[in-house]
Amino acid sequence: MTLETKRLILREWNENDVEDIVEGLNNIEVSKWLAFVPYPYTKKDAEEWIKFCVENAKKGIARTSYDFAVELKSERKVIGGVSLDKINKFQETAGGGIWINAKYHGQGYGTEAFGKKIEYAFNELKLRRLENGFLDGNPSSFKMQEKFGYKIEGMRRKAFRCMADGEIKDEYITGLLKDEWIIDLFLIEPSKEYQKSFQSYTLAYGRINDNHYFNKYKKALENFDEFLNDLYKFNKGIDLPQGRVPFSTFWLIHNDEVVGVVRVRHIETEETGHIGYDISPMCRNKGYGTQILRLALKKAFEMGIKDAILTCKTDNIASRRVIEKNNGVLLGAFFAKEKNEDMYKFSCSNG
Repeated sequence: MTLETKRLILREWNENDVEDIVEGLNNIEVSKWLAFVPYPYTKKDAEEWIKFCVENAKKGIARTSYDFAVELKSERKVIGGVSLDKINKFQETAGGGIWINAKYHGQGYGTEAFGKKIEYAFNELKLRRLENGFLDGNPSSFKMQEKFGYKIEGMRRKAFRCMADGEIKDEYITGLLKDEWIIDLFLIEPSKEYQKSFQSYTLAYGRINDNHYFNKYKKALENFDEFLNDLYKFNKGIDLPQGRVPFSTFWLIHNDEVVGVVRVRHIETEETGHIGYDISPMCRNKGYGTQILRLALKKAFEMGIKDAILTCKTDNIASRRVIEKNNGVLLGAFFAKEKNEDMYKFSCSNG
């Protein structure tokens, strides 16, 4: 099993990792925040741990835990470990933790590895909830978890006697629901920098014969500069297509790729409200819809829209859930003549 990020490889442990794991864990400033890691941490400790991991990996699909070595690509060196354990496929839950060699703290490696683990848990293992925790006195651990949407759910008083320093410590329990997962992504204005990515985005619609979105974006394949210029003019209210109002377009970026497009209309339209978006056919059912709407609402509020109106078809359950996850309040139903569809109308307020 191997996972990969820009700078890291998350892989199974092997016997060649002994020196790196000893270097990372034989440090009281690291081990004192890990309940079951001894100090000093010896070569024998590392060998026993790796032997356990190797045997566990042999279980294949029957395994209930994954323990990954975090390898830094640029140095081909293991700089930490991240785990996904206590996997319960019926409950769709799991736990796990992370540690990083102190020499590599402060460079975002822990966040990068932890984020990839969460992505694997939710998107590949199809889990719905992750549990974590941190020992009292280690707030930096929660700061990292909080970036992804974890919330403190309680505290276990005097939960552990830490093997490294012998101290009895309280443990804060944290939890993350898939619905509340904050993916490391952002909105940008359309730009030449992402030309190839957006063209691939457009072609994905062509491959599934989605003519609506393929035709909407096909000019990006024919003349990308003109396509960008059109979006700039539409934002300014210039040369708008018939029946359209001024709107700002943003691209949702994840791992340097365009995964979604959102349009924020400066004026509410009767059938489509203020915001409309689409997610790449290659990236659906991964939580991007909830996130793109969350970020688009921020843009709308920054533009001075106090109550953003959103609409969806009455039979589009997934779209309704996305709106409700973003605190959308149902205003009622109506018949959209242009679309010839029954629609719901929602309001999302700033604050």
